[in-house]
Amino acid sequence: MKLTKEISDRIASHIKSVQKKIKNLSAVERKDILQSIEAHIHDALNKKNNKPTMVDLDEVLAGMDPPELYIGESGGDLKRRIVKLCIGIAVVIILSFIGFTNKSWFLSAKQVKQKVNKAVMVISKSSAGELRVHESLNSLKDLNQDIVVKELTSYLSSKVNTVRRSAIYILWQGGFKDIKPAVKKLMELCSHREEFTRGMAALALGEKKIKSSFNMLCDMTLKDKSSYARRCGAYSLGLLGDNKAVPVLEKAKKDSDKSVRANVAVALKMISTNK
Repeated sequence: MKLTKEISDRIASHIKSVQKKIKNLSAVERKDILQSIEAHIHDALNKKNNKPTMVDLDEVLAGMDPPELYIGESGGDLKRRIVKLCIGIAVVIILSFIGFTNKSWFLSAKQVKQKVNKAVMVISKSSAGELRVHESLNSLKDLNQDIVVKELTSYLSSKVNTVRRSAIYILWQGGFKDIKPAVKKLMELCSHREEFTRGMAALALGEKKIKSSFNMLCDMTLKDKSSYARRCGAYSLGLLGDNKAVPVLEKAKKDSDKSVRANVAVALKMISTNK
C-alpha cells in the first residue's frame, strides 16, 4: 500500500494528538495504545484501497474514538477501548466492501449542525436559481435528517429576515420526509409581520402536506393583506390537495390581484388532479 505524504502526515498528526492526551499513562501503556491505533489505521486503509485517498482516511478516522476518550483509562479499560476501536474500524471496512462510501454517514451531530449553518448562511445571501443554492440543498441530503430538521427549526426564530427565510426555504425545498419538529414554528410564522416569511412558511406547510395547517392557509388565502401571502396561501392549498379547499379557492377567484387569481386557478387544477 502506497501512502501520499499528505496522508502519512495526517496519520502522524492523529497519533501525536492521542499521545498528548495519554501522557499520564505508563510508557508501556502509551506504546501499546499508539501501536494498536497506527496498525489498525494502516490495516483499514489497506483493505479499503491499495492507493488510499484522504477521503478514505477521513472515513477510517471518523470511525475511531477521539483522543480525549483515552484519558484516564488503563488496564482492562484500555483493552476494551482497543477492542471497541477494532470493531469501529471493522464496520468501516465492511461498509466500504458493500459499496457504502458516503462520508456524511460518519459525521457527528456537531458536524451536521455546522453543515446546516453553512447552508443556511449561503442561501440567506443568494438569489433563487443560483447554483450555490442548489449545492447547499444537496449538501444536506445525505446527513442525519432528524438532526438537520431540528437544527433548521432553531433558525426559524432568527431576527434576521434572510436567515429565517433561508431556513424556511430549506424545509420547503429540501425533500425531507418529516419536518414535524418545525411544524409548530412554521404555523406561528404564518402570522409573522413580514409578508415573505408568512408566504414561504405557508408553502413549506403545503409542500409537506401538513393537514393541521388547512384552516390557517384558508385564512391567509382570503384575508391576508399581502397579495404575496395570499397567492402563497392559495398555492399551498393546492399542494395540500384537500377537496375542502375548493369553496375557499372559488371565493379567492374574485381577488383583486391578478397573481393571486392565477395561483387560485393552478391550485384548483392541482386539487382536481388529485381526485
